[in-house]
Amino acid sequence: MGKRTGIVLLLISVAAAVYFICFLGKPTRLSEMSIDDKQLQEIISNRNLSDENMIDRLLFDEQKLLFDEEANTFYYSLVEGSSSAYNPYVKKYSTCKDISLAVLNAQITPADVKADKTYQLIAYNVSSYRIYNLKCTTLPLMNIECGGEIGDDDAAMHMTLFDNRKGAAQRFTESDGDIHIRGGSTRTYPKKGYKLSLTKTSLADHVRLNKVSLLGMRQDDDWILYAAYNDQEKIRNVFSSKLWKDTCAQDNSLGIDNGMEYQYIELFLNNQYWGLYALGYPIDELQLGIDMTRNEHLYKKISWDSETQILSQPEVAVVGYDTKESEDDEWAPLKKYYAALSAEWKNSEAMYSGIDLDNAIDMYLFINLIQGLDHAGGLNSLSIKNMFLSVHNKEGKDIMLYTPWDMDVTWGNQWTGDAETNLIKPYGISSSQNIVMGLGNLPALILNGDDDIWDLILTKYKTLRDTLWSEEAVNKILDEYEEDIYLSGAYLRDMSRWPDGSYWDADKGLENFRTYVSGRLHELDDYYSRVEEAVSGSEPCKNAYIIRSLQYKDFLQSDFMLLLNDRTLLSNSDYQEFLEYIGIDGKLITDNVNLVVVNGAGKKAEYYDAGSMAEGIDTCIGTVCTADNDSGVICRDHQAWCTSDINGHNRIDLIFGSGEEVLHFDFSKEYVMWSNLCELQDPGSWCEELKNQQYHVVIEIVNHDIIKEERFRALLSGFGVETDNIRESTDFIVVQNTAGAVTILDNSHESGTRAETVLGTLSVFYNDEGGYGVYLNNEECMAAWPADNQNVDIRVAVVSDNPYEVIWCPTFSYE
Repeated sequence: MGKRTGIVLLLISVAAAVYFICFLGKPTRLSEMSIDDKQLQEIISNRNLSDENMIDRLLFDEQKLLFDEEANTFYYSLVEGSSSAYNPYVKKYSTCKDISLAVLNAQITPADVKADKTYQLIAYNVSSYRIYNLKCTTLPLMNIECGGEIGDDDAAMHMTLFDNRKGAAQRFTESDGDIHIRGGSTRTYPKKGYKLSLTKTSLADHVRLNKVSLLGMRQDDDWILYAAYNDQEKIRNVFSSKLWKDTCAQDNSLGIDNGMEYQYIELFLNNQYWGLYALGYPIDELQLGIDMTRNEHLYKKISWDSETQILSQPEVAVVGYDTKESEDDEWAPLKKYYAALSAEWKNSEAMYSGIDLDNAIDMYLFINLIQGLDHAGGLNSLSIKNMFLSVHNKEGKDIMLYTPWDMDVTWGNQWTGDAETNLIKPYGISSSQNIVMGLGNLPALILNGDDDIWDLILTKYKTLRDTLWSEEAVNKILDEYEEDIYLSGAYLRDMSRWPDGSYWDADKGLENFRTYVSGRLHELDDYYSRVEEAVSGSEPCKNAYIIRSLQYKDFLQSDFMLLLNDRTLLSNSDYQEFLEYIGIDGKLITDNVNLVVVNGAGKKAEYYDAGSMAEGIDTCIGTVCTADNDSGVICRDHQAWCTSDINGHNRIDLIFGSGEEVLHFDFSKEYVMWSNLCELQDPGSWCEELKNQQYHVVIEIVNHDIIKEERFRALLSGFGVETDNIRESTDFIVVQNTAGAVTILDNSHESGTRAETVLGTLSVFYNDEGGYGVYLNNEECMAAWPADNQNVDIRVAVVSDNPYEVIWCPTFSYE
């Protein structure tokens, strides 16, 4: 048997040698294989077109070309800096006999690569021929082989990557691993984003993480493939991430680099061309140096859910945030941060101590620079999204660090939610629009008029603009990305692969984007010049509303419409000063006036009763009228102009604009978190914030023994309720906050109860098991089972009526 085995091995060796000698052949330069159209016709006219594959492997400069069998196309990645990249040595492998290879007009040029030229490869022998396509790129190529469907759950895969960068230490990298779809709204697109988790199997057959460096980036086992399907230039997220990493990520006292980066590639799935992607690594505990033994934590803000409810939420989760940790106290540091913000936002020393100041200023400036519509201001100026908050221990104190994430809706692109436009309107907002982050310790310092904060912000901005944010520095980054996206030909290939994606004029490259970025930088200069003029000098402006208005270009030239339904605001000096600033005389807002219109350009204000709008009013900004009494639409010169509350529920609404753009001014200011009411000795600020948010309350008294409890009576007083009118028989207290109207209901906790209140009809219904629901205008506002009321004194439903929504319905105990 041993002799026979040896003979078999010898025959195999001989066969392999014959294969390499006969079918590999001598390497030949691509140019030496070039033929013209006449020679092509000579080849195909005397041979039969073959249905069989005639080339098993094709190597250019020892690079095995990827072959998309469905498209009959080979893909070649030109190695950066290689002298032979545009005329490589070619090797072919085939099991067919006496195969020759020719290339029609074989001359690769940068212009042809940019134009996504398709070259023709002709494989032939004495009897047959087959024509293949050849595509060339200047980007790295990645292929993922996956036997199953790629969905939300991990699927096993094998990844290979060809690194064509100049001086790359390793051209080929491969790894086993898992893959799944990633992203939020982008999951609905046909071109998906993916998350890769690389693994390797040890000799003992143990699967372990495979931490490798890809394309010169950090060593990691977790990788992201970003699709950029709805970005018309495929640039925003990648460019913004690069800009943050290079200019702000290391600007903190913690020695942390809280940035990430991407490298463009072209992706194949199971050898089928899949398009232009950006490969990057995630922001995670590794990147941010989180040390959980020091009670450090990482949180990701994933939705617009308001932070005002964080302190009232159970320990198991905080709505709107995500964390990978699973400790008992995982949410405690985040709640501690917001509790301090709520309690001490007017205390400058406390606000400075809770943040890394350089990081906070960088984040404040950066979100505005990139116009992070999906990062700040989604609900009001006090709302944030798409950022990481990481808690770090510095000399025994907790320091909050901010990190931006998911920056595709930036640089002029506007979220529309319209599937026909891939949810985005390209350049839907002007380069003059500012996005000012209003939640956090730094914005609190601005709101409370800290003496030093604007000087620190403006000094940092000027330094960045003179150096890292100069047009020269920014254009240098864009030059590199323009080469990757457009000069590689990948943009055109992606457009061909995904024709329903978002695209721009490929011939222009990043021309429009550069123009917009340049305009944005100059508009930002103008904005901070306006701020500097206002906050400097012998009498610096301290009014938060006036400073907020400076973000709007030519604000005082706008047309204004003010609907004022709460005259108590006129006694507030901030409101008084701001209204005077826009040309409104508070003394002229008499009892019969709740509508004021201002022609900013003409410096003229007029005062009316809003009820007259039903018939139409000729004003200094045109004829204004209501479209109908229910829709809330206000027309100007017979065209729909804006939507507002004309029924008197909002305390104040200021509508302003010029041309087609119409906005509502944001009067949010107080940092009040909705915490356990029993902890509030003076809940007046909480009640005031509900008024500012234009929310109303329905209070259910569960335990009637608490009607003499001072903290409960303080809560009622905060809502304007006469506590002497509360009796042991009182079940419900309904408060219409903006009008200060109250309805007190006694002996009303019986099934079938219906009573008219200042918020409409309140009704109560019980089921057979003793559970009950309380309804406003046939909409549920609270519900409970008997067990739910154990150890409960009151239940408070916080509701909005425009449209109706229960914002929060907690229970409280005053024990």
